Amino acid sequence: MNPFLWRGPEFLVFYGVIGAATLLVVALIRRVLESKPAGLVPNFNDPYLIAYLRGGRKSAVQTALMSLSTRNLIQVDRQAIRPMVSRASAQVQHALERELIGEMTPQVSIANMASLGHSHVAQNYEVQLQEIGLLPNDAQHRRRKRLCQVAAGGLVIIAATKIVVALITGHSNVMFLSIAAAASVPLAFAACFPRLTTAGTEAIRNLQVLMGGLKGRLSRASMTESAAQDVLMLAAVFGVLAVPPRLFPARHLLFAKASGGNGDAGAAGSSCGSGCGGSCGSGCGGCGG
Repeated sequence: MNPFLWRGPEFLVFYGVIGAATLLVVALIRRVLESKPAGLVPNFNDPYLIAYLRGGRKSAVQTALMSLSTRNLIQVDRQAIRPMVSRASAQVQHALERELIGEMTPQVSIANMASLGHSHVAQNYEVQLQEIGLLPNDAQHRRRKRLCQVAAGGLVIIAATKIVVALITGHSNVMFLSIAAAASVPLAFAACFPRLTTAGTEAIRNLQVLMGGLKGRLSRASMTESAAQDVLMLAAVFGVLAVPPRLFPARHLLFAKASGGNGDAGAAGSSCGSGCGGSCGSGCGGCGG
């Protein structure tokens, strides 16, 4: 029996099942294609690389600020962040830390903290993680785009065909299918364009399992030089809000907004990269009948 001749409610159920199956299939295809890293070994001895993988530039910068603060290399008050050492100090050994110290000189306001860390260090992390297959590279972006076009385009075409049939047969009740078809476009985009590849998601999950014991251990520890590295790794893997406040006294000043909510200050929004393309454009369709 031709489903395009079905009544509205029956077709909506059919469209929902087809839509869910389509999104599931494209998500599984993407996961399988991106499940293996490129073969190079990431330098997970660098906590800022881990933080960048987990949440992008924002997370790497927040983790570095946490480390500088707990080592008393920056001074934080309610208005500004001030470096207590120069960029050339022997205590500032990491390239990202040197970059941030330079950008803070003589000070940077808390409100402008998001402007820090936009130069080459973070860009190098992006390239490195793309090369080892933990962030999507250009070829993977193109593959994702094709999957999105197929998924969203197919669902839009099905809905548009039903609309035409409905209008021809004298029905105009197409609102609910129009909404469902429009919703299929961002859903297809979400299924095809997560920030990390499957291998990247697995890498973070494995690190969190591996470092899970740090949370309990540091909840009872005092801030010593040896504990500082554990605190840094905890922030890199789980986010700065995972660090106990007594080990990170400036947390409420640096991340007051995030601390007041339920979110992780280290988690960045998903940056999806390239768009879906023409076939992922406007939603359409309706449910006549």
